[in-house]
Amino acid sequence: MSEKVKAKRRRRGRPGRISQKHQVTIPIADLEAAGLEPGDAVEFVLTGPGRIEIRRPTSRFDNVGTIPGFSEEFDIDALRDEWER
Repeated sequence: MSEKVKAKRRRRGRPGRISQKHQVTIPIADLEAAGLEPGDAVEFVLTGPGRIEIRRPTSRFDNVGTIPGFSEEFDIDALRDEWER
């Protein structure tokens, strides 16, 4: 007698509804898995017809210091003196 092995199903998501106030409830387990907590800022990105991605907003300061030569220390007073000349 052979043993049956259940194939792992790809998660299709959970059913939900959009309220009259255009609100959606996200299951706690999904928020925890995404590392999101109440009060966190998020952004909504339209990724295709019928698809919206929720993600943390990126800061314009996230990449500061990643490019060599752009974040080295410098003398602001010396730069101002150059501008005045």
